[in-house]
Amino acid sequence: MADELKILQGFEGVVMVRQLDKAKTEDAQLVPYLTSTDFELSRDSDSTSTKSGSVSKVGSLSTDFSFETLDSTSPVIDMLKESLVNKTQLEFWFVKLDRLDSTGKKVLANYMRGRVSKDSYSGDPDDNGTREFTIAVDGEPKEGYTKIPDGLRDQVNYIFQGLLKNDGTNGDNGVGAAD
Repeated sequence: MADELKILQGFEGVVMVRQLDKAKTEDAQLVPYLTSTDFELSRDSDSTSTKSGSVSKVGSLSTDFSFETLDSTSPVIDMLKESLVNKTQLEFWFVKLDRLDSTGKKVLANYMRGRVSKDSYSGDPDDNGTREFTIAVDGEPKEGYTKIPDGLRDQVNYIFQGLLKNDGTNGDNGVGAAD
């Protein structure tokens, strides 16, 4: 039987970020309270009419990457703002948590390097403040499978917990099984 088709959910796409110069000492961090992500790959094309028909020419790959989040006091939000102000190069991953490799241990991600080129704040008096970050991506993104940091899924969405104490002494660490 062929692999079953699966609809991918928008909430399973998360953005991870890290300062490039801290790659040897820190894991990437989740952009908190993400509300939307736009990741677009495109190529400019042009065609030349000839007596034999049109001949197309395609340009280099271009990446438009932006995301919106609720404003917060998170150090990640501060790092993003500092990238704009100080031209700090960052690493970004657009991770699809619901796209697993054949072992089920790694998730699909698009990896990019770049800098924040726009930080837009919006705040209405009767709503949460929001920030939209636009990223100037250097070069072409790379796609592959990667391990995720321990606890990432818990940060994205808390997991079902059982009724027993969660101190590691009861055999299942307090975690129940959701039906």
